[in-house]
Amino acid sequence: MINFYPGPSKIYSEVPQYAQEAFELGILERNHRSEQGMELIGSCILELKRHLEIPSDYSVYFVSSATEAWEICAQSLLVEPTFVYNGAFGKKWMEYSKGILPDSHSLSFEPNEFPMFPTHGDVCVVANETSNGTHIPCIPQEREGLIVIDVVSSLGGRAYEMSNVDVWIASVQKCFGLPSGMGLLILSPKALKRAKERGENQHYNSVLFLEENFSKHQTPYTPNLLGIYLLKRVLEGLEGKKIIHSRLEQRAQQLYNELREYYAPLIENPDLRSTTVLVFKCDHPRELSHFLEKNGVLIGKGYGEWKENTFRIANFPAIPDLHYKELSRLLSIFVKT
Repeated sequence: MINFYPGPSKIYSEVPQYAQEAFELGILERNHRSEQGMELIGSCILELKRHLEIPSDYSVYFVSSATEAWEICAQSLLVEPTFVYNGAFGKKWMEYSKGILPDSHSLSFEPNEFPMFPTHGDVCVVANETSNGTHIPCIPQEREGLIVIDVVSSLGGRAYEMSNVDVWIASVQKCFGLPSGMGLLILSPKALKRAKERGENQHYNSVLFLEENFSKHQTPYTPNLLGIYLLKRVLEGLEGKKIIHSRLEQRAQQLYNELREYYAPLIENPDLRSTTVLVFKCDHPRELSHFLEKNGVLIGKGYGEWKENTFRIANFPAIPDLHYKELSRLLSIFVKT
């Protein structure tokens, strides 16, 4: 099956080999506080910092999912935050956080509009909205409050300047080309200072407890050692993040141009379109999805309020160019039948 589902999506072809390596090395049976376990956690963090060009004084934590990272931020970091969103995942983040922080604020905006950000306080935003294919090109900087960015469907596919943001939230099952089951939480010194000021340490995943453990290359829970090993090995073989960004940007533009003949992009403003999750208008997404699956191709159906009139295509680094040529061929056949 050729997989364009926007996560979990296609994994790198080397991943089965890396998983066999982990088994043969005995890593999967090691105590995570053993010398081998701590070395693996530390070396993976170093590889992630190298590849994404994360500042050396930023903290990196492995968690179970980006959804858990949302909750960690609400528990340990945020103070009366404002959630700026235009899609299903931004709304979910806001709603989950309100259960912990009832004083949270929200600012919704339309998918084809540039968002307005509050001038003060903590700001939380999904930079790449997987439900509608929006990418927000400008995020607030140089502010007193924290900037918390969800980049689940774009980190690893876009060359972000990591020092511009206080908290980054992501997962490995999209642009990192890995199986699902691990999230990434990346904190600036400013964010860690906030955690210390709040002093929240009542949960196994409180930031202070995470920092206490990860600073020693340990974890406060039994971690996904296989996921950590796979991430480390994939990172070791990747091109630079700017090269990946450029390649995906060019391929996205080509796809938008090619598919426009059949389907219009949901996001009309090209400056706001995602280059990693492409969303197109469609009057018959179920029929299209069924036809493609019969021909060995999996796409993402519409999501949220766009469920019945769009389809989604992942443009992730692990997917080869040849797969997109097959997709274009099948779309052409479907439109003509």
